[in-house]
Amino acid sequence: MMTPLDNHDRREYVTVMVSACVHDVCQVCAHILRPMSQVQMSGRVAYVSQTAWIQTLTVQDNILFGKPYDKARYKRVMKACALEEDVKNFSHGDLTEIGERGVNLSGGQKQRIQLARAVYNDADIYLLDDPLSSVDARVAAWLLEHAISGPLMSGKTVVLSTYNVQV
Repeated sequence: MMTPLDNHDRREYVTVMVSACVHDVCQVCAHILRPMSQVQMSGRVAYVSQTAWIQTLTVQDNILFGKPYDKARYKRVMKACALEEDVKNFSHGDLTEIGERGVNLSGGQKQRIQLARAVYNDADIYLLDDPLSSVDARVAAWLLEHAISGPLMSGKTVVLSTYNVQV
């Protein structure tokens, strides 16, 4: 039997999966993404892995990821993903080149850039595999309020897996 995971009715909801074992939540996301999964998805899907995936490109190119630049949306995403202050401190702002595998970024910056890429993508369904694990409590609260359940995600289906029981 297939379990539907879609967003045709445009209800807004965030599903949170919490487990004390990181492996459990990773396995759930991997199962949902598997081609022969019992979970049927319709619509565009954005996936944020627990380990940030960053290319050797500029910050902006890592977020846009081939999508056209929409200045207003980009600014909203940067704010929602708590990247504004970081970008101000980079030598060339968001045009700063990221070193191989994000070597010149902190773990939290990598994760927020990866989350910004997903949010900018404007998908229908978001699978977020513990995107808060690399950020402090204050930033995690901001991301939850402004990026994961904020206005940019209005009308989206969000599945958030985490081992952080305080979420």
